[in-house]
Amino acid sequence: MKPDMKADLGSDLGSDMKADLGSDLGSDLGISLEADLGISLESDLGISLEADLGSDLEADLESDLGSDLEADLGSDLEADLGSDLESDLGISLESDLGSDLGISLEADLGSDLGSDLEADLEADLEAVGSDLEAVGSDLEAVGSDLEAVGSDLEADLEADLGVSMVSSDI
Repeated sequence: MKPDMKADLGSDLGSDMKADLGSDLGSDLGISLEADLGISLESDLGISLEADLGSDLEADLESDLGSDLEADLGSDLEADLGSDLESDLGISLESDLGSDLGISLEADLGSDLGSDLEADLEADLEAVGSDLEAVGSDLEAVGSDLEAVGSDLEADLEADLGVSMVSSDI
């Protein structure tokens, strides 16, 4: 072989092998091209991950995933779930549960509280009534005592003055 052919074929084969084997070895065998094999992707193989792959991957991901996610999930979630939650659950919670709870609270607690209050008030009023009856009895007793005192005073005055305290005499 001529030296030119060796140089040409060698460099071509080297670059082809580096490009083909390098990427396969790096990913399949876990071999780092730069650290383990001494091959630099950027200088030896002419591949810039940031410039060549990065922008493509970023654009692909952004265009494929970003718009798909935004279109499929974002708007669907907002349109489907948002309105469904608001219309189905929101109104149902407010109208169904709210009125049911309102009616239940008013019916169950209200009537229970009302009957409890009624019973308590009746018992309290009965107790107050019996207390008033007792006070009335005490007042009657005081009234009888006052009548007795009045009678005693009248008798004492009659005895002392010798005059009858009957209204017709006065």
